[in-house]
Amino acid sequence: MADISDEELMLMFKYGDLSAFDLLFEQYRSPLMGFLVRMLGDRGMAEDVFQETFLRVARFRHRYEPKARFRSWLYRIALNCGRNALKERGRQGANVLFLHRKVSTAAGEDLELLDQAPAVSVSPLKRLEEEELKERVQLAIAQLPERYREAYILYELQGLKYEQIAEVLEIPLGTVKTNLHRARRMILDLIRPYVETEDGQRAG
Repeated sequence: MADISDEELMLMFKYGDLSAFDLLFEQYRSPLMGFLVRMLGDRGMAEDVFQETFLRVARFRHRYEPKARFRSWLYRIALNCGRNALKERGRQGANVLFLHRKVSTAAGEDLELLDQAPAVSVSPLKRLEEEELKERVQLAIAQLPERYREAYILYELQGLKYEQIAEVLEIPLGTVKTNLHRARRMILDLIRPYVETEDGQRAG
């Protein structure tokens, strides 16, 4: 089934092919878990929302129409489940410091949330500086307002296109671009005290 699109797989599942559901689950478990952990900041909550997302995919399969891209449809379900989970627990995802761990996907495989380490040729000091900067960027993302954080994660970390993000977040395309621009500016402002230090000195 390598040449079958996600939309075709979803239609196959809609009309009774359970193996198509298994393929979609396997294909999206890693990227969707990555999205949920970044969004929620909590591994246990992300796993619960991940399971709830696919339960809803199964429960509402008869509502799916091929005019909707499956990826956008899936992420919109996950986003709504995640927002509900945050409200129920009285939490604000932006207040959680995270992304310095590995999380287990539904199948128990580890998903590395941070980018891979720099090449071996990089000096230990340079590597440390890059890791510290990476940490500050991740913490800056966690401090973004929800609407900016969601757009930024979907675009920069999940690789969705503007049009897909507009579908997922159910906002105009222009708003997506505006939110991404503001997210980048806020991240830059938050990490600037670190970046603009001189001669290796650290701010704060």
